[in-house]
Amino acid sequence: MSKWKGAAKAEKVENPKVLSDAVIQELLHAGAVVRKMEGEQQFHIRIEFGDAAFRVYESWVSALPEEVDPHVLAIVAPAPSIVGTVLEPPLALQAILQRECNALIHYYAPLRLADFATGAVPEIPPAAAVRVPIDVHHASFALSKIFEAIRAPPAVGYPTLTGLSAGSYICDVVQMWSNVDLTVVLFRC
Repeated sequence: MSKWKGAAKAEKVENPKVLSDAVIQELLHAGAVVRKMEGEQQFHIRIEFGDAAFRVYESWVSALPEEVDPHVLAIVAPAPSIVGTVLEPPLALQAILQRECNALIHYYAPLRLADFATGAVPEIPPAAAVRVPIDVHHASFALSKIFEAIRAPPAVGYPTLTGLSAGSYICDVVQMWSNVDLTVVLFRC
């Protein structure tokens, strides 16, 4: 991932768990849906994996210190434009799908990029119920390997995820920061 090249680069980051106004403005300019909570300094931002806003966010996250661990959880909450289309997972499977996504986040949470250095993927147990949100070690890891695992899940132990057709909506992965809940929408590769 690239280092932060946005307008906020020159800012001194006093609290790396806070998205600055400059970063929020860049996300908005790149196409993110940004909603400010009325009367608060709290924002909800929605981006799609791989879009221009995702690249802005990815750049910001990759420049954070390694000890910055966001709270992360997956929810299955398709946008109204997806509901009732072939992209929406069957309603009867959505709770199971959410459980599988959160299990992957849980199992990947303690891992580091070095665990993947040889090109091998660590053995991941079958999906189990886990508590959310999950503290994920290092924010850039939460954007890379975890998203890869959800979009292209292990062949064993994740039947609902692996059963989705290419292009299907999977889930929204929410990363929680001090002033922002940032949602990344994921589709099956």
